[in-house]
Amino acid sequence: MATMIDEKRRGKFGNMIIGSWNKKDEGFVWFSFWCTHVPGREGQMTPVFTADPREAMQFVYTDTPKSVIAQINETWPEMKLFDVPASWPLCDTGRRLIRAMFGQLPEEDETEEDDE
Repeated sequence: MATMIDEKRRGKFGNMIIGSWNKKDEGFVWFSFWCTHVPGREGQMTPVFTADPREAMQFVYTDTPKSVIAQINETWPEMKLFDVPASWPLCDTGRRLIRAMFGQLPEEDETEEDDE
């Protein structure tokens, strides 16, 4: 019976990963692991991010990334974290979808063309 309950907590699209839009590099970064050896924060759990989604920590259950996001947001609320299926950033369609949902879309050309 415990297995049945656990299966209900799994995502429809597989394992989940945590991401954030990186304004500086105009790309996404992915949560990789916790580190306690960061200079100036020794002994404190500090999230480490990677640009490669294949190196991201994967979560089996859908509620786990949400609790990790809440934990990170306690110290870094400006990060604007989200969770997506781990397979999405590995394919073209998934990357476009993530960029449309969570990324910075390119500014549209505001010049109006005449319809004569």
